[in-house]
Amino acid sequence: MDLGEYSSTQVIRRFNVSPEKVFDAWLDKSLLGKWQLVALYPDTARLDVDARVGGGYRFSEWIWGEEYVQLGTYVEIERPKRLIIDESFPKHGGNTGRVMVEIAPRQEGCDLTVTVGTPSSEGSQYSIRYGWAIMLEKLASTLTSIEAADTSANPDPRIARATRHIKAAPEHVFDAWLDPDLLGQWMFGPDVRDEEILHLKVNPKVGGSFSFLVRRGDMEIDHIGEYLEIDRPLWLVFTWGVRQDEGTEFSRVEVEVAPIEGGSELKISQVLTPKWADFVDQAQGAWQRMADALARLVE
Repeated sequence: MDLGEYSSTQVIRRFNVSPEKVFDAWLDKSLLGKWQLVALYPDTARLDVDARVGGGYRFSEWIWGEEYVQLGTYVEIERPKRLIIDESFPKHGGNTGRVMVEIAPRQEGCDLTVTVGTPSSEGSQYSIRYGWAIMLEKLASTLTSIEAADTSANPDPRIARATRHIKAAPEHVFDAWLDPDLLGQWMFGPDVRDEEILHLKVNPKVGGSFSFLVRRGDMEIDHIGEYLEIDRPLWLVFTWGVRQDEGTEFSRVEVEVAPIEGGSELKISQVLTPKWADFVDQAQGAWQRMADALARLVE
């Protein structure tokens, strides 16, 4: 992107929905008002959208007796890959900026990159990055709510889920999944349940494997798997199974860590094989207890 006199700040967010749905949320009037252009005083707010190149949006609301106005002009629209918007605040110094949105598809969902160009004298990269991280978390929540409504009639009974707000930076939460010393304090060991750790072996790279061997009573249990995706500090995917003589059935575990105000939101999803579908509630309870233990460790 040609930023000219602008300095740039970049924010990246992973979504578990299609690129088309993420892209359309930037142009849909009903969605924009839920995540990016959220009014403090809805009774005074107005949002108009003309979703075409050369068109744009106008968002206004009255705050403490003064009209707040934000304008956007669509410079480029290439659904569902790329969107460029020039933004301005005419009643507050006329400050302008450029926002470039790039969406890359993944096997399940997509990666969104927002590059924000602002005059070098306007604000700090930290405040810009923090503000956009909060907005993108609202976008994720909005799209997740829509997905849940669309699938509520036929939810997948084989997915165990756990969530936890944690008062720690995403990097600290993410790293606790790959550090054996930390894993022995929240995922395994006497601090979590009545068991003895025999070894925690980790090769934290895509294609690398892990082995978590514990003794519970007279039984030794070896939790094994392979890392499929590692995107610090946002996204971790790995297979999960228990070593058995007759062969191991692996499930898939997805870990998402999103920056939110005051810390991070941790989301865990385990897709169980049909053989273990009856244990979804048990798995969900176990992940929730571990998420709570992780929060106590890093907060």
